[in-house]
Amino acid sequence: MHAHRSESISVPRGPATASKPGSGTPAAFHAANGPPGHWSFGLSDDPMATCRPGTLDARYAIRLARTTDHRDAARRLMCERYQWRGYATDAAQDDSAGITLVASELGRIAATVTVGADSPKGLAVESLYADEVAKLRREGARLCEFTRLAVDRAGDSLKLLGALFHVAYLCARRQHDATHLLVEVNPRHVRFYMRMLGFRIAGPQRTCERVDAPAVMLALSLDHAEEQIAQCGGRPELAQTKRSLYPFFFAAGSEDGIIARLVGADRASGRWGHPEAICA
Repeated sequence: MHAHRSESISVPRGPATASKPGSGTPAAFHAANGPPGHWSFGLSDDPMATCRPGTLDARYAIRLARTTDHRDAARRLMCERYQWRGYATDAAQDDSAGITLVASELGRIAATVTVGADSPKGLAVESLYADEVAKLRREGARLCEFTRLAVDRAGDSLKLLGALFHVAYLCARRQHDATHLLVEVNPRHVRFYMRMLGFRIAGPQRTCERVDAPAVMLALSLDHAEEQIAQCGGRPELAQTKRSLYPFFFAAGSEDGIIARLVGADRASGRWGHPEAICA
C-alpha cells in the first residue's frame, strides 16, 4: 500500500495555548474535575501494580517508566508486537531518550509509548525525514515525536490507546510546549491516524531500516488535538457516531490532576517538576 502525497502542515506563529497547571490536590481523583475512578495514575516502582484493597477501584493504570522493571516490561511488549508484525526487533531494545509511559489493564502491561522532545541531538524521525523535519522547524513548529508505540490487542485497545495518547499528549504539550507531534507509521495504519486523530501526511513512504519495514511520517497539530479533547474528551458515547479516538481521551478538566499526579507539579509556582525525574 502506498501512502498519499505529502500535505501542507499549518504552523502557528504564536506560543502554544495549553492551559496552565492548577493547584488542586494531586491525589484527589474523585473530585468533579478528576479522571474517572476506574483509572489510576502513579509513580509506583511495581510495573504490574494498579490498585490494592482499600485504594482506588482501578481497572486501568498509566505510569511513567522510571525503573528498570518498567522499561523491561515496555521492551517485552514491544518485542512481542514487533515479532507479531514481522518487524526487526532491534529497535525494541533501543533505550531511546524520552519519557516512556506504560498502561496496564488489571495489572497486565497492555500498552507503551515514548515521547521524545526536539533537542540539539534531533529526533528519531530525522533518520528518514531530515528535510521534512527541517522545513517544519523553519516554519516555526516546536516538535515532539511518539516512538516505540505498542498495544496488546487482547485488552480494551481503543480505551487504552485513547488514555495513553492523552497522557502522552500532555507530556508533549504541557512539558515541552510543542505545537506539532510527529510519528512514523506503517502505511497500512495511515488512514487510522488520519481519521481517528487528525494527523496529516508530512513525509512520503520510505523504508525504515530500524524495523526493516515501510514507513510514512505523519504530523498532528496539537491545537487541533486540544480542540478535539475539549469537544469530545471523556464522552465515549460519541464513538458510536463519530469516527474518532478523542471520545476515549479523558475530559479536558481532568488534565491538571493527571499532570500533578504523574510528574509532581510544584504547586507553589505552578511549574512542572524537573524532567530528569521522569525520563526513561
